[in-house]
Amino acid sequence: MKDKHNKELPMNIRASPIIICFSGNATAVRWAFENNPKNPHLKMITGAFTDREDAPGISFFRQKKIHLEILDLRAWKKQNRCKSLNEMVGNRDARFYYSRAMAALLRGTFPEARILIFVGFTVVITTEPFVADEEDQFAIINEHPADLTILGVDGKPLYRGPGTDAIERTIKDGCLDICTTAHFVTDEVDGGKIIAQSEKIPIRPDISAQDTQEELKVKGDGPLFERILELVTLGCL
Repeated sequence: MKDKHNKELPMNIRASPIIICFSGNATAVRWAFENNPKNPHLKMITGAFTDREDAPGISFFRQKKIHLEILDLRAWKKQNRCKSLNEMVGNRDARFYYSRAMAALLRGTFPEARILIFVGFTVVITTEPFVADEEDQFAIINEHPADLTILGVDGKPLYRGPGTDAIERTIKDGCLDICTTAHFVTDEVDGGKIIAQSEKIPIRPDISAQDTQEELKVKGDGPLFERILELVTLGCL
């Protein structure tokens, strides 16, 4: 597993408890608990957050007695008269206000936690509400189901963007393998500094992009999450 450490995080963030943000099953976190339930780094997970009141992963965090906060995006959209969820992607103002509400909720609920790890978290946030206060910043790490070291002609990651779409393009382009990439979150989608990557798994032509993603969740997302958790808790980021 390839690591690219960043030594620039403030000390208060390096020693911070962790909040998991998810929209689906949080498979990577489940894998870590099931693969090595006695892993001491798991104790650094102090809370969880989801943008969906029906997210399948909710029951897992409640079972583990990890405090969970929900700020349902659909309900928020209706309350704030945002016409569609798709509008959130292209409308920076809408994304900013949801991100601001999310940041305020997390600061209030988890006053000591300043590291967020996105595992299958599908909201495109704006980072300003999380980093504007230099004395109270969050560090945000995302797991992306594609190789972000492969660049396009514009110099940006070729397989950035929504997970299934990135996997479909990876397969369509004839790539022989795929991996999960962990990176810092910035306002450029999947454009933040790369921290580490999982081992690469062969792309099987006989299975769909969705099935490839499910395989990657177990063989890529889970082991990489465990590695990121170790790097965070040891202060190696």
